[in-house]
Amino acid sequence: MENAITLGGRTWTIPPLPWRVVRSLQPRLGRFFTATRGEGTRVLVMSTDDLDSAAQAVFEAVVYAEPGLTREDFDALTFGSLDLARAIPAVARAAGMMQDDAKGGAEASPDAGKSDGLN
Repeated sequence: MENAITLGGRTWTIPPLPWRVVRSLQPRLGRFFTATRGEGTRVLVMSTDDLDSAAQAVFEAVVYAEPGLTREDFDALTFGSLDLARAIPAVARAAGMMQDDAKGGAEASPDAGKSDGLN
């Protein structure tokens, strides 16, 4: 399955992200999933700070796929908060936080939240 994000009439394929990007995205994605209570693409009740955090996570993934894109250009794209929410699973997959299930949908990684014995 292609890992793509479409916003404002533009589409980016997001490759697996390096650790330096993942470590920045992890808290933002966690905040999104907490704020939406796992209802991300169906019910969206988020504060402006939560929306800004989600937008930053998506921007960081998109700019990895298109390094020349500025935050100003990203913010000028025409899209809504639900479009942004629908982009989050692609970012989470690229960050290794979600994986595709056998039916082509996304599910949380089975190792998510498990201790690696270092904590």
